[in-house]
Amino acid sequence: MGPFPHSAPKSVISAENPAGTDGFEFVEFAHPEPDELRALFARMGYGLVARHRSKAIELWQQGDITYVLNAEPGSHAARFAA
Repeated sequence: MGPFPHSAPKSVISAENPAGTDGFEFVEFAHPEPDELRALFARMGYGLVARHRSKAIELWQQGDITYVLNAEPGSHAARFAA
């Protein structure tokens, strides 16, 4: 991908890639017991790199892989994980 989104190669939809994605910026996780995910991420070699200023949301990274841990009570993620 170049410096501008319009200079990126076009997505190609195929049987192998039916959504035509070119990767993911992050994957969001939620769990009824967020400490369990924190422990798992740490065991997998991810490091906590940022916390949201006012919400219970954290960024965990390993290389160019980013996980978002959403522990915000009452959020869509919390309802989905329940």
